[in-house]
Amino acid sequence: MTARLDQTRTGLAALIDEAEEARQRRAEATTKDGSAVCAWNHFENIPTFYNWNNRPR
Repeated sequence: MTARLDQTRTGLAALIDEAEEARQRRAEATTKDGSAVCAWNHFENIPTFYNWNNRPR
């Protein structure tokens, strides 16, 4: 198991570096009106199981 984990180290490090670069680009992005772009907005707007089952009836 340890050997398998060691084999993934290079690939995982590359993915983490790529994710960090993408996060920095998003943090620096602005919209046309000058406000910052929130990368999580897209996910926050998706209804979840909790949202659907706990809504007022």
